[in-house]
Amino acid sequence: MPNQGANSRTSRRIANSSVTMLVVLSLATGLFVGLAAWTPRAAGSGSGHPLGDPGSGWIPDVPVEFDAAQSERNAAITTAANGDLYMAFETGVSGSRGIYFTSSSDQGQTWGVPVGVADGPSNEVNPSISQDPFSGRVFVAYALGNSGATPIHDAYSDDLVTWTDRTVLPCGVLCIRPRVVSEYWNGTNNVVYVALSGTLSANDWNMAVARSLDHGDTWTWYESGLGPADVRYQPDIAVQKGFDGADRVFVFYRGGPVFPGTTGYLEWSQNHGQTWAPRASWLTNVTAAPSIAAAHDGTSLLLAYNTNPPQVAWVHIPDPKDLSLPQGTMDVLPMNGTQPALTADGIGSTIPAIGGSYSLIAHDPTGAIFEVAAPVTMTSNADWSAPQIITDSAAVPSSAWPEMTITTQSRNGTWFPAAAWTDDRAGNDDIYYSTSNAFTGVGPINVTIDTVPSGQRVTLDGATRFAPATYSVSAGFHTISTPSPQPGAPGWRYAFASWSDGGAISHVINVTANVSYVATFGTQVLLTINSAPGGVSGAGWYNLNAVATIQATSPQPGAPGTQYLFSSWSGDVVSGALSVTVTMDAPKTVNANWQTQYMLTLNSARGAVTGAGWYNDGTVATMTVQTPQAGGTGTRYRFTTWSGDVNSVLTTATVTMNSPKVVTANWATQFLLTLNSAHGGVSGAGWYDQGMRVTIFATTPQSGGAGTRYDFSGWTGDNTSPAPSIIVTMDAPRTLLANWQTMYLLTVNTTYGRATGAGWYAAGSTATVALNATEIPSGGATWQFAGWSGGGSGTSGTTTVIMDGPKTMVAMWQVKPFSGPVGTLFLGLLLPIILLVAILLVVLFWMRRKKKGSQYLPMQPGQPMAAPPTMQQAPPMNPQPWTPETPPPAPAEPPAGPPS
Repeated sequence: MPNQGANSRTSRRIANSSVTMLVVLSLATGLFVGLAAWTPRAAGSGSGHPLGDPGSGWIPDVPVEFDAAQSERNAAITTAANGDLYMAFETGVSGSRGIYFTSSSDQGQTWGVPVGVADGPSNEVNPSISQDPFSGRVFVAYALGNSGATPIHDAYSDDLVTWTDRTVLPCGVLCIRPRVVSEYWNGTNNVVYVALSGTLSANDWNMAVARSLDHGDTWTWYESGLGPADVRYQPDIAVQKGFDGADRVFVFYRGGPVFPGTTGYLEWSQNHGQTWAPRASWLTNVTAAPSIAAAHDGTSLLLAYNTNPPQVAWVHIPDPKDLSLPQGTMDVLPMNGTQPALTADGIGSTIPAIGGSYSLIAHDPTGAIFEVAAPVTMTSNADWSAPQIITDSAAVPSSAWPEMTITTQSRNGTWFPAAAWTDDRAGNDDIYYSTSNAFTGVGPINVTIDTVPSGQRVTLDGATRFAPATYSVSAGFHTISTPSPQPGAPGWRYAFASWSDGGAISHVINVTANVSYVATFGTQVLLTINSAPGGVSGAGWYNLNAVATIQATSPQPGAPGTQYLFSSWSGDVVSGALSVTVTMDAPKTVNANWQTQYMLTLNSARGAVTGAGWYNDGTVATMTVQTPQAGGTGTRYRFTTWSGDVNSVLTTATVTMNSPKVVTANWATQFLLTLNSAHGGVSGAGWYDQGMRVTIFATTPQSGGAGTRYDFSGWTGDNTSPAPSIIVTMDAPRTLLANWQTMYLLTVNTTYGRATGAGWYAAGSTATVALNATEIPSGGATWQFAGWSGGGSGTSGTTTVIMDGPKTMVAMWQVKPFSGPVGTLFLGLLLPIILLVAILLVVLFWMRRKKKGSQYLPMQPGQPMAAPPTMQQAPPMNPQPWTPETPPPAPAEPPAGPPS
């Protein structure tokens, strides 16, 4: 912490360095000693100021609020832009405290009927008050509760009657003593600040500054705190426009490692609370809540605080820009005192050029309250005025609630201090007020204002009271008005209708003598429409016996996937129509009843789903899907499952609509496998899921009619393979062609010997047929190959044939003729025998035909007789030797297959 210099009774200035300074304390000479910190000097014992009634230049004490059954305390006072005095205070009994507001338009001589600012079931305590003089809005900050979680609130009012409450800081721990100020130097762009402190543990108190950029509706905050051994406690706050035009916010608080802390710290912001400079340690021996005030013209800053023993120390800082090091003048007042409170001339004024004085009040050792003043350019104790006792001899300022409040008020261009405190002179806590010098501008003329019905609020020159109200004013022009509308019994209110003098609701009157005015109000009743989802119109205030129309707009949106369908009106109106009327002969309450509906959302990448839409709560919705769905060429989509709020593989499914439901239809992509084949015989074509491996098969051979067949030769297209069975991966539409080889059957018949070459041949190929011998003895004769007939020709035992169709090759045979003498002799002997046998055969044939209707044809003339059978080879029945016209019968068809 930077060292603080010593001051004599003429108040030497402290150097702006951090060099440790040794200051010697001397009671005789008024000097002090301090090491590493500045410690104020002691004051003489006793006040030296006799109590008077009203004291030295201050008016007799004015009771602001007096209620023997209640306890009124902790007043906060400020000055309005029109010069009126505004006060907020805490009242009530233990456990049920509330915050109330009152005002005075006659310099504090009389005070209006208190208006409730915040008076709920919990304790509302520790009020602070400020006004934005440009907008006229009044702000009252307070703590909601005095133990445990104590959120900090701010209430604001534009008419001093109706108050809007906002949460400044949620504060889930104990937060105390909020102090509110308005940075009114910027006109309509004003910033409102609330400084406070809150505890997280015994030695962990943090300081926070909340700010509002929208006149108290919303708040953000800056928090200052280091950890469990860091106390930042009881801050006070001031705002100022400096010589350089910068708006500055200053916070002065006590702190240290152990609660409650005795070091004085300063923090400040030069950009409307957006960022804050690191805190600076200025003082030691700060033993009570400190106070801070800023000169209205920006010339200086003044700090005041208590020391131990109880003295009032002050620090004057000229033109504050950088508070990182102590500067200016420091000293103590020449009399003992406690609980100092500061103010500066210019409170409530929109003119920043006002300089004037600082005023300081404190308790003296007897408990009385004294006041001193010094110019805003002060440099030493010599600049303070002589102390004045401001309390009456009957006053008993409260020792339990010793904090006081002070403001300044302009009267005919001169600024005077005005103070309020908690007083126990009546045996109970009450609020009292006093100001310096006699009242000015108050005459003996009374203005009495009443209302019809009586008891409504009326205002004269900004002071609001309940009628009938009598104001003492000076002769001249004054403004009377009345708030409108004004509350009555629940559901009843009163709207201004006229003044007895015919003036507007707010108008100027010229007062020359005692006078009375009456404000007449019309009666209005409230139509309340309760509707959970909203969507209704017509609620509000109506003149008594007027006809109101109420309307419901249906459906009304709710949370995502939820809507509300109007069903009926109930209460003072019973109807199912969307629009109805009601005669307002009394307050009415109508309830709009709604049917909750939920949305069934069906998602499908391929469409083809039905059932989506709104359903009443609890009903069962049915959803369907059409499958499959066409895609591009060779592509389609197959429904697989419902997912989301329904899990099912059925194309028709149901769901109970007890909340919004989202269901997705899932699809599998399928591709078409096309198999083309000129001769059929293929399998596996069809639709398959994407990625499937499909086995296709060609059955070979395929019949093509007598002597013709087709042999599979391979696949072509999207897959190529010679194998009849292959696997195809369906990652796209696939088309395959089955290719075939045309095959023709070659049949080879021979009566004698063996023939080769019979079998199946590819179309167009050349087949070779051959006999194992061209001469074969049989039946006592030698059979000689005579040539080929049928599909081929030639006389060679081996020949070829072009297979351009089914072919049958027949080997033709003839008896080899005998040659030489033996042959001639043999033939000569044989012919008679053959002739005889032929005659016998003819006879037998004729007889069998006659007997059985024989099926045998007669032998053709000239046909040679066959040789008799031998034991080695029996000729076929009815042998028919080859002739050019009649081929021999074909042998049995050889087995299929290519020729060997």
